[in-house]
Amino acid sequence: MPELPEVETIRRQLIDYCRGETLAALHFRTPALLKNCSAEEAESALTGRQLTQLERKGKFLIFNFQENFLVFHLGMSGIFVKEESDSRFPQHIHAELHFRSQKKLFYQDVRKFGKIRFYRSMPELPN
Repeated sequence: MPELPEVETIRRQLIDYCRGETLAALHFRTPALLKNCSAEEAESALTGRQLTQLERKGKFLIFNFQENFLVFHLGMSGIFVKEESDSRFPQHIHAELHFRSQKKLFYQDVRKFGKIRFYRSMPELPN
């Protein structure tokens, strides 16, 4: 399981890559990992929004798209890759974020213990 220092390292690597980017498309290959709304609702609400901040609270990564939040808990095996070809297990990519600049971000979770949630305001998360 990614521990808190690893989650912070992931956040720091991703923030320089995608902060300020505008989401062109969001696709959930495994909609069941999105726990609190439909994939269509999250995709519709976030597409066209700019990623203004990427934060961490405890082991949660919080993608702030202009006060709409996509929150990832990486579970035991969740990671992000920038190119699908970088994945050793492409069949386990469960979410794709495509930005207008042509950058991409893929969420992979081999064991599917991770969780994704969408919020329209900053969520209260445990530390």
